[in-house]
This record gives sequence, structure tokens and C-alpha cells, in this order.
Amino acid sequence: EKTADNGDDEKASTFASLRTEAETEAKAVWRGEAFMEHPEVSAAVTSIVLTHAWRCSQYLRGSCEIAAVLLFAMACGDIAALADAEADAFWCFSHLMTEVQDDLAADAGNLERKVQRMHSLLRAYDHPLADLFEEHGLAAMPAVRLAPALLTRAGFRLADCVRIWDTLLADPRRFEFSDYLIVALLMLVRGELLEGENISGLAETLLSSPQQVDVKELLRSAYAVCAFDDDAAPGPRRHFPRGREAMLQKAALTAETSMQLCRSLARGFRPYGARWSPLVTQYVERARPHVEKAVASATSAAGSAATAATAAFEAYQAGATGTDAATGESTEKEAPSTTAGASAPAPPSAAAAEDEEEEP
Repeated sequence: EKTADNGDDEKASTFASLRTEAETEAKAVWRGEAFMEHPEVSAAVTSIVLTHAWRCSQYLRGSCEIAAVLLFAMACGDIAALADAEADAFWCFSHLMTEVQDDLAADAGNLERKVQRMHSLLRAYDHPLADLFEEHGLAAMPAVRLAPALLTRAGFRLADCVRIWDTLLADPRRFEFSDYLIVALLMLVRGELLEGENISGLAETLLSSPQQVDVKELLRSAYAVCAFDDDAAPGPRRHFPRGREAMLQKAALTAETSMQLCRSLARGFRPYGARWSPLVTQYVERARPHVEKAVASATSAAGSAATAATAAFEAYQAGATGTDAATGESTEKEAPSTTAGASAPAPPSAAAAEDEEEEP
């Protein structure tokens, strides 16, 4: 009984320690965001993280930021839907942590490899900027201060972080895309970074950069960096295999349906007119003259092209057989006779020969 009591006390102590750590971190995440100002949101984040930490007997730093992102996405930023969103966010959080748990608990070796990869990417796409960081001894700072907790601690706004995560989760290589995002972020603020006069100014510009850039422009730049790097890197290229065939079949079916609709429009909209609402019918009637004109122009152009092709073919046949295409008569001319009874042409005079030589 004493052993059982000691075990229960140890579990209670561990649970209390995990709760304290989770509550402390949950109160500090995403400060300034209206969604996180509600006490029930902080309590929901704590419950999600604490339940998973208790099941895994481990609490990972950065879990509260990830749970807050998932909760915001599931609730669509609405506090009224928090009860259902908390349950959905917990299961998403549990499945996601099985995938990224090792990255969150990265040791010194993994961190060093990430620093080297990010610095090599920056050197490949912006050599002066990479030299600037290396000169000031800050080559590791982008990876150490922006990359932790899957970009949730980089300083992005909560809604922008959700948009970025949508791209990360859709990528076949998942959170490897975060390296391209950080490189693109540095390239977008390179002007301010290169103007930094000292280490403190450079570090301040780096840490404030997530609040300065537009997330759409950031994603476009990251897509470009990823495309260039993926095209130049050895080995298999990045593919999106999930549902690719189904998407292509759906696109082909949509194109075929659109083609059938266009043909029906050109015939006068008879198959669909009885089922369309008056408003749609009104728009269709407005479009009818333009469609008919386009069809007539295409038909006329096709007829002209066919006529021209026929005439060209007949002219070719006439030239090959020596007959006129219009009359069918021979177009060959008789060669001058060189028999004894025929007079041979006189040789050209000296003046005519000089004229011929002067002609260009």
C-alpha cells in the first residue's frame, strides 16, 4: 500500500508540474491577438496540450503555440464554436505531434544541420546577405529564432500563421518548406538588413521582419525559391501524388461539360432554356448575339480556308501536269526548232552584250 501511495503521489506531482508548465506557456503565446485574450481560449489550449503531454509523459516546448494555431483554425476565429473546436483541435494536435515530435525535441546535432541547410540556401539565392550574417556572427540566428515550433514562434500574426500552415500541410515534404519561407522572408527585407549599421540593428530587423511583410507576397517568393531549388537539386523531384488522377479526371470531365454547354449555347440554348431561372435566361439572351457572331465568324473563316486550300491544291496539280486549272488546256510552250530548215537566232551584238553585263 505504501508503494502504491508513493506511485500515486509521484503521478500527482508530475501532473501538477506539467499543468504549471502548460498554463504558464499558454498565457504567453500570441500576445496581443484578440482571439487569445479570452480566458476560455487559454484554458482550451492548456487542456489540449496537457492531455497529450500526460498521455506521452512528456511536454515539449512550443506545443501551446501549435495547439493555439489548430484551435484558431478549427473555431474559424469564433469563440462561440470553441467547444466543438477544442475536441477537433485535440485530435489534430495528437496526430500532428506524432509526425513532428522529433523535430520539436531536436538535439544539438539536428539544430546544427538545420542551420547549415538554411545558411546554404541563403548563400545560393542571396550571397551578399549570407555574407552579412556570417560577418556579424549571426549565421545561425534565422534558424534559431524564426524556425522553432514550426514557425509559430517566428512572430507572425495568428491568421497569417494559419495561412502559412495551410501551405506547409499541403506540401508533400511537409515542414521542410519552412526553410524556403525563412529564406524568402530574409530576401524580402534584404534592403533593411543591408542598411543595418551594427549587430543590434541587424538582429532587430530580423526579429521584426515577420510583422513587416505581406503573407501572400512571402508565399509567392517561397514558392519561387522552392521551385528553383527543387529543379536544381539531385534526386527525385517534388510531387503531389494524393488524388492527382482523380483531380485530372475531374478536370477533364469539367472541360467536356463546358464544351457541351458552349455547343448548346451556339445552337440557341434550347436544351437548357426551360430549366434556367429568369435572371440567368436574361444574361444568356444578352450573350446570344455575341456567341452567334463568334460562331458565324469561325464558320466563315473555316470556309475561306477550305476554299483557299482547294484552289492551291488545284494550282499545284495544274503545274505538275502542265494544264490550266480553269480551262484544262495545255500550258506547255513549243521549243524553238533547231532543224536545218529553220533559221538559227542571230548572235547578240557587242552593244547588247555590254547592256546585259551592266544589268544588276
